[in-house]
Amino acid sequence: MKTRHSFTLIELLIVVAIIAILAAIAVPNFLEAQTRSKVSRAWSDMREIAGGVTAYAVDHNHLPLDGDDADVPGSIPYDQKAWFPRLTTPIAYMTSVPNDPFHTIKHPPDMMTDILFPGDPLFPYAYLTEGGFYPNPMRPSQPVHAGRPSKYGITSLGPNRIFDSARELGIDDIYDSSNGTVSVGDLVRYGP
Repeated sequence: MKTRHSFTLIELLIVVAIIAILAAIAVPNFLEAQTRSKVSRAWSDMREIAGGVTAYAVDHNHLPLDGDDADVPGSIPYDQKAWFPRLTTPIAYMTSVPNDPFHTIKHPPDMMTDILFPGDPLFPYAYLTEGGFYPNPMRPSQPVHAGRPSKYGITSLGPNRIFDSARELGIDDIYDSSNGTVSVGDLVRYGP
């Protein structure tokens, strides 16, 4: 007489436990890889924007103004969505401005992030020039560029999705990949 061999309940539980352990190892690594790919994309996008800013500066003999220059006609105060038309129209230094991969969902409440990025996502990268168009009585040490800024920074919110570089009191939180992908801080590219 032939006997049928089947799996016992213990054997099935062992297989399920092994699969659960492998999934517990694989899922965090997958999420880590997603964050690393967004960081790489952000660096690549910022390099592309820097190329457009450099091309603009060659043609106009100064850098494009940022969204903080509220006193300039046609500018919206502190709106980081307002700077990129200078690079795309009427001359296309860039065909389109990429969106920050870390700023595609509603961000946590934070005063500077809300001021610089009003409204709903999607948002481009933050482009900020050094100094203001006119003197700022609230920040007397801030240089005045009078429409001819000489330095700029392009910023991504980074994995924590908060605009850390805009904090006052000299605090500039720069993302450091050696702290892991959950590190706080922004990805920043300075130029020229």
